[in-house]
Amino acid sequence: MSSGSTCAVVGCFNNSKKISNFLETECFQHNIRRRECPCPVPDQIHSMPESRRLEWLAALKLKHPPKKVYVCSHHFVDKRPTDDHPNPELYLGYDRPVVKKRRAIVRVESTATAEVTDQEDEGIPEVPQSSYSTISTQWEDPSLWDHNYGEQQGVEEMAKDASTQTEDFSYSMLQSDADSFLYTGVSLETFNSLVSTLDGFAERAFVLSVRDQILMTLIKCKLNRVLGDLGRQFHVSQSVASKVISFWIDKMEEVLRPLIIWLPKETIKATMPTAFKECFPNTTCVIDCSESLLQKAENLDSRGESYSHYYSHNTIKYLVAVAPCGLIMFISTGYGGRASDKYCISL
Repeated sequence: MSSGSTCAVVGCFNNSKKISNFLETECFQHNIRRRECPCPVPDQIHSMPESRRLEWLAALKLKHPPKKVYVCSHHFVDKRPTDDHPNPELYLGYDRPVVKKRRAIVRVESTATAEVTDQEDEGIPEVPQSSYSTISTQWEDPSLWDHNYGEQQGVEEMAKDASTQTEDFSYSMLQSDADSFLYTGVSLETFNSLVSTLDGFAERAFVLSVRDQILMTLIKCKLNRVLGDLGRQFHVSQSVASKVISFWIDKMEEVLRPLIIWLPKETIKATMPTAFKECFPNTTCVIDCSESLLQKAENLDSRGESYSHYYSHNTIKYLVAVAPCGLIMFISTGYGGRASDKYCISL
């Protein structure tokens, strides 16, 4: 909205006072005042004629037009109202709607059909097409195997082939106890026993074998490798690697939880190291809170509950009780990183 002799265009602040002050300045070319100088004035204020009131208001699109409407020469094609361009047309302070052109439709099917027809006419034998290939390349994309759970035909064969390839890779990866401790944190014998124990609990049909799935999960827990790196190493997509790890972490917690037992007092004393017998003979267990880093949550409440000021990161905290001999006897439920150790112990 404008008043007085100010330009009525939205976003324009030219007025007669600014133009008058400009005319009082000195012209650098003629060394006289611009009011007396023959140089043309860059901007002028033009009042709206009553005969063209509707056209001007329609062009300006003012919600609350003033009684007297003024527009500077900056918004006219000829720098002033003329017979060819009597209304303001330039830089009116709003965007004009863009006229969208219809997108040209390219039909690829007709070209493919023509190519197949030409081959049949010339006597060239037709190449069998796979559901994962194109006419031009005939190349199968392995990443599409992971998103093909709904199709029953050929799924078992593809899973068997992929399982055979990755099994050779996993066996070559764990050649000794040193390799097993490096990647999984347990000995090779313990890893094989874990695989044989969890083999019957594989409920979901992943492309990888059970051995490779457990190996991938333990590598994530031991080395905290990113999912994209694990997916490339095991020749699967990042989404499949995430689903495999999430499934086996919950399944191992369910299957292996009975192994965490509270030892009797006689067993604790019988297996107590010499250093504890001499200095702390009445020790039952050693308790401490262990924290693991988390990805920053999108929910602000969850982000605040899991933020740890000590680590300056989002973490999850567990209360762990360890016997003097080193055996873990208790693991609590998960707490947010904001919870203190006293709070975890009191619960």
